[in-house]
Amino acid sequence: MYQVKSRVIKNEEVAEGYFRLSLECPEVAVKAVPGQFVMLRVGNSYDPLLRRPFSIHRINKSQQSGIEILYKVIGKGTGMMAHIKAGEVPSLIGPLGNGFSINGELGEALVVGGGIGAAPLLALAEKLTGKGEGEDRKVSVFLGGRSKEDILCVEEFKGIGAEVHIATDDGSLGHKGFVTELLEKYLSRLTGDSPDSTAPLHFARKSGTVPSATSHVSRLFSCGPHLMSKRVAEIAKKHNTPCQVSLEAHMACGVGACLGCVIKVRGQEPGVRSRGGVTPPLQPATGCFVPCDTQLPETSFKRVCMEGPVFDAEEVVWD
Repeated sequence: MYQVKSRVIKNEEVAEGYFRLSLECPEVAVKAVPGQFVMLRVGNSYDPLLRRPFSIHRINKSQQSGIEILYKVIGKGTGMMAHIKAGEVPSLIGPLGNGFSINGELGEALVVGGGIGAAPLLALAEKLTGKGEGEDRKVSVFLGGRSKEDILCVEEFKGIGAEVHIATDDGSLGHKGFVTELLEKYLSRLTGDSPDSTAPLHFARKSGTVPSATSHVSRLFSCGPHLMSKRVAEIAKKHNTPCQVSLEAHMACGVGACLGCVIKVRGQEPGVRSRGGVTPPLQPATGCFVPCDTQLPETSFKRVCMEGPVFDAEEVVWD
């Protein structure tokens, strides 16, 4: 984690009300991984007082090493950001939090974003497709929004070879309805749970059986509104597909001190963090008596800024 003065390379409007801020900050870029975030100071005064959290949209480790931030103008702070000019040097702290885990064997990846939730997913998709530092693999991206104005980064995702599926609430672009409807139909075809299944095209059949989804679609990755993330988690569980979700939360400090961004999670063995759908099993107690201090709570709390923002979907208690 660094606190640095980052030089603004560019600040451009990419869609109505949406901006992309390019920052030169090599210290942050070298350490950053997809899914992490930064805390940016907006302006040079105490108004607004607090820094603003932003997902790292893109990571550039080559010439003019730095990061990009994709943001939507929704209040005073982001309104001020829209007027930042090239050459300015805003202060930022980062990279912060835990990002996406893509270690181990990974087949086709499904990436789901809702509105501005697409922000951290481009860096992830670049790594997954081999345009960043990862290995070449198929990536299918599902983007949702209220209308076509809220569908972001389509050309960028296509430009790195990802297959893009779009849904809008009003039907102004792509499928009319929720993006999770597209996701479930797609995943159902892959797993052979749909009447129009294309499973024979994706799986090698042995003795007349079709392997599970996890033999092909290793993981789901998602970022967006709470209700969308909850539905993605339900779909992933239904199809036995590991899923990681990047959660949105209001943050004051970004470093775990204020406890303003806690979420409820399922109780688990102290010190064990479930990632990518794999949680080490708890060891059975020996004997008939289990001391009180070894009994685990059904739920506990974790900080989005420190233990997150990326969590295993089954770890989260979706109230």
